[in-house]
Amino acid sequence: MHSPDVASVVAAALSSRANGDDLHRAAEVVSSLADPAKLLETIDVIRNDSAAVQRCAALSGRHPLGHDKVTLIDMYPAFRLRIHAWWPNRRPGVEHIHHHRFDLATVIVRGHYEMEIYQRAPSGIQMIEYRQNSSAADQEWYLDSAGVAYLRLLAAAKMTTGAGYTMTADALHRVIVPEDTLCLTLFLAVLASADLSADTRVFAPLEGAAPTLSKSVPLTADNYRRLLDAISAELIRSD
Repeated sequence: MHSPDVASVVAAALSSRANGDDLHRAAEVVSSLADPAKLLETIDVIRNDSAAVQRCAALSGRHPLGHDKVTLIDMYPAFRLRIHAWWPNRRPGVEHIHHHRFDLATVIVRGHYEMEIYQRAPSGIQMIEYRQNSSAADQEWYLDSAGVAYLRLLAAAKMTTGAGYTMTADALHRVIVPEDTLCLTLFLAVLASADLSADTRVFAPLEGAAPTLSKSVPLTADNYRRLLDAISAELIRSD
């Protein structure tokens, strides 16, 4: 069983959101759960729950955008709570511009990255647009070219430890993590009102075409526990 206290706290926050509180309560609850001491407790509960480890390991692995996606709580179709971990000297250092099919709230637990927000425009930065879809098992990503698109940079900001933000499903953005930097974030995917059957749009530079197929190999239970241990060690080090 997942950490029941954490799951109920998130569920209550999202219920409040459904009653008109938008993403504000989701941001508040993620910020509270991102406290290193509280996050260490959550990880410890999950690590010692064999059923939770098996379920979350199957939903975890290396994401094509270059970070480890570590599921902590799977309450589909309501929400999923994850840690995203970028490790030093991994590739790639710069994500493609993309959006999500769901609203989200996230907090930087350790490290920093650059966040850029874009919008479509009649002229501007010329990109290759792709339609991304995934297999039924959600472990393969297919990219079909949709031609050339133009984007305009709306905002850019350096997000440091403790910073958090929310994002709607249609927001175009990318994250840039320096290659020599460890970065850990707590990420809440709000799924209840999401259209997960819709295509995700991905935008890549003309000179940096994206691969047409990316695969994510789910973690074994042992590898999942080792990854949790590595994250816990970094959280302890940051205290």
